Amino acid sequence: MASRSAGSRGLREAAVRRLLELDAAGRLSSAHVQLTASSVGVAERTVWRWLEPARSSGLGAAPRPRFVRGSTDRKP
Repeated sequence: MASRSAGSRGLREAAVRRLLELDAAGRLSSAHVQLTASSVGVAERTVWRWLEPARSSGLGAAPRPRFVRGSTDRKP
């Protein structure tokens, strides 16, 4: 069950990051928020609530670090 929570958190962060990008470009619409809510399985109002603190904290400003395969990682 913990992995589901971690996956949900990652999905939420990715969704909020993308919505913030759209917002910064002046292209965020209610349709984007509705689609996100439907995809994540939450209410539209919940997504708007996620965006409020993210806008003020600049959550979407920092890009995610790239994965670098180390010597202990398996090769395909």
